Amino acid sequence: MLRTANEHHFGYVYPAGFALTVSTRVEQDGQCAHLMRALADPDSDALLADHPVLLDFLTTCRPESVFCFHGRDGLTLDVTHFDSLGDLARCAAAYRDAQSLDGWDAVPVMVKDLASSESQNSLLFLGAAADPQTQPIPRGLLLTAPEVEEQDCDTAPGSVSVPVVCNLAHSSLVVWFSGHGSVLFHDGDVCGFKVPAFRVDTIEVLPRVPSRSLFPRVQLGPRTLTWDEGRWQESDADTGPWADDVRTRFQLD
Repeated sequence: MLRTANEHHFGYVYPAGFALTVSTRVEQDGQCAHLMRALADPDSDALLADHPVLLDFLTTCRPESVFCFHGRDGLTLDVTHFDSLGDLARCAAAYRDAQSLDGWDAVPVMVKDLASSESQNSLLFLGAAADPQTQPIPRGLLLTAPEVEEQDCDTAPGSVSVPVVCNLAHSSLVVWFSGHGSVLFHDGDVCGFKVPAFRVDTIEVLPRVPSRSLFPRVQLGPRTLTWDEGRWQESDADTGPWADDVRTRFQLD
């Protein structure tokens, strides 16, 4: 990292679009303080995979970690003092974990994804998807038609493939989860499923879907769930021009 300084701050800059800054003394809430920030450039097109040094640095930034700035009289600062650094570090750790997913090699994660709340949420989901103990897809009953009750349904054993749409700065990702369980029918039509566990089959990289809605999203036909901070909630969001190809699939035994 390159050291930088002017009359307002000093800090370190990594050429891919990341910086740590410490301001000169400023007045804040009636007290003098140094403002410390971690910044990911929202305009950077650098791929995170091309910068392992930056990735290694971020993934070691745990709350108990400290920095030592050479040439500043041994100044040592705690990671928690830097605004946004914890969020950037969590995203980098999720990116590292997600590298084990099938199909990940084609996923273009950029440094600017670390600065986007939408990308951050998607990366945290993808990192969780790589942990077989986490199971980010709900394990129990999922009814694709909200007006149908489970007691009104017939069941048959079968396999289920559930697409989850994630948005990054450059692309949309469709993460296909599969599992075996019970397929539910109402008046002869598939209306839901119960699966005890899912695994990731593959990831498709598709043209990015601009949207004001949250990502990731589980596509259940007429019903959509969005994932935010580890919780699923109902949504009516659209997936864009390729929506017909991104829907839950069923295969009976």
